[in-house]
Amino acid sequence: MENEIDKILDQYLEGRITKEQVRLLHEHIRQGGVLVESDNADTTEVKMPEELYYVSPEIVFDETQRFEELKKRRKEYHQKSIFRHAALSVVLFVIIVFTPVVYLFMSISSSTDALINRYFRPYDVSKTERKLNNMTLQDKWDSSANKYARKNYTDAIISFNNLISYNPEDVYIDHFYIGLSYIGKGQPREAIDHLEKAIAVNHELTEPARWYLALAHLQNEEIDKTKSLLKPFISEEVKYNHEEAEKLMKSLDR
Repeated sequence: MENEIDKILDQYLEGRITKEQVRLLHEHIRQGGVLVESDNADTTEVKMPEELYYVSPEIVFDETQRFEELKKRRKEYHQKSIFRHAALSVVLFVIIVFTPVVYLFMSISSSTDALINRYFRPYDVSKTERKLNNMTLQDKWDSSANKYARKNYTDAIISFNNLISYNPEDVYIDHFYIGLSYIGKGQPREAIDHLEKAIAVNHELTEPARWYLALAHLQNEEIDKTKSLLKPFISEEVKYNHEEAEKLMKSLDR
């Protein structure tokens, strides 16, 4: 036992003491002495000096505290490392899974935008001859048509909606130009709503309205609906924009 304590003391002085050795040394010091061998080989107990007896336990206890604190910090660091690795794994998984989806969506969006820029040409409002019996309404129409022709679509929509409130017989004209104005503003859902009202009855703007309705669905990224609306133009069931419809269909089939 005494040899073991001597080794522990040597290791303590060299800073190489383990937790179990700390416990043994602490216990031996608590008992108040160390064992040494005398000249006649008898074992003699030598009392520890008073100041060593009281200081040494504090030193040992302090070392034990530091050892426990180090263990606690290493455990916390390990737990944080696990959390960081888990979080990084989740982020990488999300990037790997959703990047192709985002890329596909952006590709479709950029493709449809390019097609809209190529095929959307605002209908020439000067081709629409409109004679209203009420001079106030006629002035409102002229003002609305002028705003539309200047591509001031926001004000044109307001003016055409004001005309609709008077419920003229040819109200489909107002819905038609409101629909085109919304396409020009990049708001396809609103455009679809008004263009569908414009084609509710047959008139001179029905075929152009169907064409622009197809473009509104394209702008809204509804490719299948766009193709369905283009088919009558390609079969020449609808005489308006036959060549343009064929070209657009080929672009959508690529």
